[in-house]
Amino acid sequence: MSDRQLILSPRELYCMGGVLNAKYIDYAYIAALDDIGQDFELFRKETLSSLTAKGVIEEDFGGDMETNEAYITLLEPIFFGSVETSLDVCTIGDEVTVDVYKFHFYQDRITMVKAQMDDLLIETVTFDEMNEIVTALVPKGYAAASGEKITSVDNEKVTRFFAAKNINIGVISNVQTFIEADGVLCTEKAEGTLESLSGADFVSAVFEIIKGAL
Repeated sequence: MSDRQLILSPRELYCMGGVLNAKYIDYAYIAALDDIGQDFELFRKETLSSLTAKGVIEEDFGGDMETNEAYITLLEPIFFGSVETSLDVCTIGDEVTVDVYKFHFYQDRITMVKAQMDDLLIETVTFDEMNEIVTALVPKGYAAASGEKITSVDNEKVTRFFAAKNINIGVISNVQTFIEADGVLCTEKAEGTLESLSGADFVSAVFEIIKGAL
């Protein structure tokens, strides 16, 4: 781990919200927690111990526990930023997999959170790095052009769904869905039809939503 990156369990993130007196915390991060109310003090003691082992919480010369300043900088956008965006990528194959990228904006910082097995990857990112994440979703050698109307889709040829969301805490202010069918990236139109997108237009349309605001 580095000052730009941290891996926490949902329990640890929830505990850090309490330590830092969080104003907000995305329920999606803690929805899978078991009932911690039955023995909260034991939960807190064990979780603080694991956070100390990771260097997130440190003991000062007086024996008091303090949060590592670098990790405060990393975590503040999650707990205090009122703007959150996300990109959901559902891949359909022999198994269905779902990757969710969440971006939190606070002051001049962006923190990304992505689930990894049972943990959460928490990382400082830039706008350029966000754009690179979206660009990487475009297949290599992709050459489709924008503007072709598609009125029907064979479900067996659908390989990916995408949902880009921009949220002011508690309210979804903008959401747009995209689809990859028979190798072509498309945007879903209001009238229920699809329209093909070039690689550049796909990246632009997705990034316009998830870039949020600082």
